[in-house]
Amino acid sequence: MSISFGHLVTMSHADPFSGIAAFITAAQCESFSQAGRKLAQTPSAISKSISRLEENLSVKLFNRSPRLITLTPEGEVFYQQCKELLTTVQDARAVVTGQQLEGSGHLRVCLPISVGNKVVAPALPAWLKANPKITLDIEFSDRHVDLIQERFDLAIRFHNVPDSRLVAIKLPNPVFVTAASQLYWETHGLPLHPNDLNQHCCLAYQDSVTQTVRRWEFKDDNGTYKITPKGQLAADQGAFLLSMAIQDQGVIHAPKYLLTEALGKGHLIEVLTNYQTTGPDWYLVYPYRRQPSLKLQSFILFLKSVLL
Repeated sequence: MSISFGHLVTMSHADPFSGIAAFITAAQCESFSQAGRKLAQTPSAISKSISRLEENLSVKLFNRSPRLITLTPEGEVFYQQCKELLTTVQDARAVVTGQQLEGSGHLRVCLPISVGNKVVAPALPAWLKANPKITLDIEFSDRHVDLIQERFDLAIRFHNVPDSRLVAIKLPNPVFVTAASQLYWETHGLPLHPNDLNQHCCLAYQDSVTQTVRRWEFKDDNGTYKITPKGQLAADQGAFLLSMAIQDQGVIHAPKYLLTEALGKGHLIEVLTNYQTTGPDWYLVYPYRRQPSLKLQSFILFLKSVLL
């Protein structure tokens, strides 16, 4: 379905955007009462404003219940268009007031758990201080989110899943390391070649996108060696596998940023250091629009600075 903003011009000669602020705020809050508090209006005023908007559009925008409101399919389409228009207006105001480098508004972001905790979190306070007009709502999850349906502004996604609705920015593949506890190595012996790992208890990462165990890949001047990790345990959480490795349960093969602290403290001992190994492709992805908002551009630059 497509809803044209041209129709809005016929709605009100005095104000073609009548009811839009109430609609966007109510959609974000999922509540007329909360929207009213944000806009300094009564819930009744918000409800009436949106009802007039629905009447003028001849479209039902919300499903209403006593405790919750949710967007209809038509309302979801209209929300996405209105949100982009509002962002454009906010950016235009920032430009003419000399604040074009700051950006303002709200961002909803999805980050992998280990990336968020180990890489983003330590650097985030400085970025927040430098961007006081931007608010963040971060979901830490390794699942494959639908950015459009779930209204995310940005996500980090492993594997490039083609989607014409999204823009994907390729990031350098993360460096991986292979390690286990000292007690584990003393008990089972050190591997001298990647193929030796076939005789070890490997802590496998279960990829939530492909629904398969992620293979371990090693390279040197003689070629490439691909190992399918086998062991008693597999999981889809890197932090959990790290905890198991520290507790002598097997060999972990994971991004260096996840293991740096454990390696530095001597909880894990790295092996096969003469081989190069990297993880799967990963991308910054965001919904397609002609020009990303200033707030989104700012956060993308921040993520690039900590991930590259």
